[in-house]
Amino acid sequence: MKQVIIFIGVVLLLLNAFIGCSYYELFNLLLTSGTIVWTTLLLYLTQSKCIKDGFKIAFTILFGLLGMVEFVLAVITPKEFGNNPLLIILFAVQIVLLFISKVVSREIK
Repeated sequence: MKQVIIFIGVVLLLLNAFIGCSYYELFNLLLTSGTIVWTTLLLYLTQSKCIKDGFKIAFTILFGLLGMVEFVLAVITPKEFGNNPLLIILFAVQIVLLFISKVVSREIK
């Protein structure tokens, strides 16, 4: 599953680079590429960490959906990163969820 996640992430990143060069500005291209890398990393970490299977299933779906939302926000965002609080909040929520799942999985034996 981990190799599939990495393969799909690389394909999406290349597709974004080819399409994004002609359709949106450099800032948006970098932000969308970063979002793809971030989502791929989160999905990879979800599958590779020692967390319970319920968390793996739920986070794979949740992080995939949040990745799509972040991608859309990155495409339509203004050029200043500080003007995107929703995008920053989504990044922070994903980190907190992954951390909490690791702690809870360690406590549940």
